Amino acid sequence: SLKASLINTYETSSDVKNNSVESFLELLKTGARDSESLAGKSVMGDMAESLLFSHSVHIPLTHMFLPLNYNGMFMFSELWIGKEYEESSGKKGNTGYQQSYKVFVTFDIQSLGYFETTLTLKDSNLALDIYVPGNLSEYIEKIKNDLNVLLSKNNLNVTNMTVQESVKKRKFNEVFSNLTERKSGIDVTI
Repeated sequence: SLKASLINTYETSSDVKNNSVESFLELLKTGARDSESLAGKSVMGDMAESLLFSHSVHIPLTHMFLPLNYNGMFMFSELWIGKEYEESSGKKGNTGYQQSYKVFVTFDIQSLGYFETTLTLKDSNLALDIYVPGNLSEYIEKIKNDLNVLLSKNNLNVTNMTVQESVKKRKFNEVFSNLTERKSGIDVTI
């Protein structure tokens, strides 16, 4: 399964050891694999799934939590993916809604600090807002130039890109503007 694969990949590639995380992952893996009770297996499997993926009927976002190891650097990453709709005026005064997709990614690299990225895709146009830790603020222009080169090599049309120092960790409800109007509703999309 995908969740077991993510846990196993993390465990086998990680050179950085975190005893609490290691013990917790071992507990989940052992419980889901070796529990004699079907209910115990189910609970451990559901717990692993809820750590990695969550979708709530009250919050119309897909959420993923991933412990990662990239080139020996241990990090936790969270992703929120959602749709937003903006009212738009069409020809002849018709009012419609224009759909866009938004991805909010956060990751905290053990030796570097906290990063945030917001990607917004609307009509095949991509906008990026990137926040880097204060200790990288002197490299902001280099980061922006390197990203422009990388994105243009991959034929991505970036209409707006900002790279700036992260002064405050934002929460997902600060990034997705459509959440406040849906507090009392239920998301029934499949």
